[in-house]
Amino acid sequence: DFKLFDAASNMEKSVAFADTTFFDYNQNYFSFEFASLDYTAPGKNKYMYKLKGFDDKWINSGNRRYVSYTNLEPGQYIFKVKGSNSDGIWNPKETSLLIIISPPYWETMWFRLFALLVLLSFILGAYRLRVRTIKERNLRLQVLVDERTAELKESENQLKEANETKDKFFSVIAHDLKSPFMSLLGFSDILREDYKKMGHEDIKTFAESMYKSVKGVYRLIENLLDWSRFQTGKLDCELANLNINSLGSQVIELYKDSALEKEITIANKIEDNSYILADDYMIRTVLRNLIANAIKFTAAGGSIILSSKEIKGKVKISITDSGTGISDDNISKLFNTTLNFSTPGLRGETGTGLGLMLCKEFVEKNNGSISVDSKLGVGSVFTIILPSGNKKS
Repeated sequence: DFKLFDAASNMEKSVAFADTTFFDYNQNYFSFEFASLDYTAPGKNKYMYKLKGFDDKWINSGNRRYVSYTNLEPGQYIFKVKGSNSDGIWNPKETSLLIIISPPYWETMWFRLFALLVLLSFILGAYRLRVRTIKERNLRLQVLVDERTAELKESENQLKEANETKDKFFSVIAHDLKSPFMSLLGFSDILREDYKKMGHEDIKTFAESMYKSVKGVYRLIENLLDWSRFQTGKLDCELANLNINSLGSQVIELYKDSALEKEITIANKIEDNSYILADDYMIRTVLRNLIANAIKFTAAGGSIILSSKEIKGKVKISITDSGTGISDDNISKLFNTTLNFSTPGLRGETGTGLGLMLCKEFVEKNNGSISVDSKLGVGSVFTIILPSGNKKS
């Protein structure tokens, strides 16, 4: 007879012997009762048993007919028992029972495989998350590196431009200011030494030459100061509603004497009610430089015309002259700060090219553009396009 202790009900129950018996992991307390079929002297019958997988050797229980096992580990066991009769003769045939105690689900192979799959999934998920995090971080770092590289490139360009500006500035000071001052020194030295020997006409000629030199130096210094203030950010752009006709007339008045001296006519054909939105000082400086250049390169008897035209919220201002014109090759050099390009006027007037570069930067600062169209021997047209202002009724 085989008795099983059920942990769930805390009770014992009898189980018939069979070849194989299955139990759950918590049904691990059971006992065996056995008896010999020799009834001559039952009290003298003896028994031996062992639980293979738990007991390695036969255990002689004497005439005790039962045995109990508790807390057996899950696995397979074979319970074997044999007995002797009252005369002490052992039955060579033993009785066996295969006992299989199932492991708990967490110790089963399928559960371990499932747990392994879950663990591998977790590891794979963590790995992918880590890879994605690293990629995102690397992407952010790359963006940051690109930004810093762009900033360094911009700083490098700004430094290069600053160096070019500095070179241009010192070039003007070293050469273009030196020449007129040398002329002034020469004229003043001659006057100082020989004024008693000179007639009134000679003195007048020297005085006029000195005046022209000083006037040229003054205009050059004006451009240098504007250039320097603009490059250092100290020249603010204050937009205002400007009447172009009035502004053009004021600038023409400044160069009336220079134009008359060369018998050049300057006509203001800008519309009376034409307005732009721009900085007064900057646009005045632009017109001053363009008209001065037009006078420099226009022969006696020539003409200069200021005109304007409204085009889709913009005002197109043109300064047209009948001067010597500019070759296609030289046009590309006019507004380039790195080339230090300039040409002498028809009467040998010197220049630095600084005025045109200043015009370009001032016009662009006022949200506009400047261009030139020219033909050798025919003349040039400098065109400025600026935002329209509000017309006054």
